[in-house]
Amino acid sequence: DRMLIHIKDGKGNKDRYTILSHNLLTDLRKYYLIFRPKEYLLEGEMGKKYSPTSVQKIVKRAAKQAGIRKKVSPHTLRHSFA
Repeated sequence: DRMLIHIKDGKGNKDRYTILSHNLLTDLRKYYLIFRPKEYLLEGEMGKKYSPTSVQKIVKRAAKQAGIRKKVSPHTLRHSFA
């Protein structure tokens, strides 16, 4: 109802809340029905959580596919999503 995501054990093992858009909620529902994650919403191989290196690679690959030439990182996304 509050349209928030609770992120557990993020960077520095801290818990955080962030806003959840209606579009993302729709996409997450579709994702869940297809992949049926067990422990983590976004699971890596073998149902494990993603390593920091894997997250960095995913963000860099997505930026390249989007035609973004500047240096990007997960930290960049955290401060620029709004």
